[in-house]
Amino acid sequence: MTQNIDSTKWRKVLDRIAYQESGHQDARISHSRLRYMGNGELRLPSALDAGYKVVKLNDFSSAQLNTQLQVPTPYLQRLEARNSKLATELVNDALQSTGETSFFRFSDDRVRGVLPKRMPSADNHAIVKAMDNVLSIGDHSFVVRATALDDNRFYLKILFDDEYRDQTGIVQGNYLKVGVVCRTSEIGHGQISVKPFVYRWSCTNDAVVASDHAFSTRDFSLSQDELMNSVSSVVAYARSEAGRLASDMLDTQQKTVTRPQALLQDLAKQLTLSKTETKKLIKAYRDEPMPTRYGVAQAVTRYAQTLTLDARDNMELVGGRLMSEPNVWTYRGITL
Repeated sequence: MTQNIDSTKWRKVLDRIAYQESGHQDARISHSRLRYMGNGELRLPSALDAGYKVVKLNDFSSAQLNTQLQVPTPYLQRLEARNSKLATELVNDALQSTGETSFFRFSDDRVRGVLPKRMPSADNHAIVKAMDNVLSIGDHSFVVRATALDDNRFYLKILFDDEYRDQTGIVQGNYLKVGVVCRTSEIGHGQISVKPFVYRWSCTNDAVVASDHAFSTRDFSLSQDELMNSVSSVVAYARSEAGRLASDMLDTQQKTVTRPQALLQDLAKQLTLSKTETKKLIKAYRDEPMPTRYGVAQAVTRYAQTLTLDARDNMELVGGRLMSEPNVWTYRGITL
């Protein structure tokens, strides 16, 4: 049986999911039955048995509600800072005049989402159970590299314990590990994704690889069996093909790239990065200059570490594509 060498953290992931799901409630409410109290607080209709009479909007759900009320969030924030009473009246007037209803998603006494229509919740417990079913087969260990669970998303990275020697870059004697990254969000992002990734010890970079074997869906109505089977297949593939995934990544170190910094600047334009962000990307390359396809991709994943969780996830996918998908990008006749 697999030995989870971070068993305490793994149990905490399961416990946190169970605790959060126990506090989830959903309700469709007419805007006219709500009363904005100021400071991000809403008074619920007296007939609604939610366990709370006043709930707190978080930044995300507040922005969602403002969008449906056609009240610009930046304007409301400035007005609340200058005249909170007027801001409160503005929101209440909008609530009374829209004539609309919204689907409110609660987590205890907080509103974690305000949606225009009903949407199934992500079954995070089923996803983790599916991962655990695969990981419990055989004698391979794994660790929880990162986890985040809040009102908006569930995010989990696990690493298999097998190491693959990495002799690239400035620091010699490093290693690569393969793992799986999972994220769900039925609030805003509306997506479930499970993808293999490779972790590089020397710079703690992560690159999402093998996107053709990833699972990604916006269909939250999948049955529990369908969801668990899809998740299990990704985890099983990543674990069984870990050695090949790491080897394929290291092979890209043999492909020399001329003018790597110019290539990165062009990539930054394609990704619509700002001047400041482009400088950070170039600095990431200069911190470990390798004029190879591998080195260019490593600059991207190193830069990803400076970003927020959502942006980092997207950039790690870009880095993985640069290494795992031939001819993914051409610049001035040079093809990566």
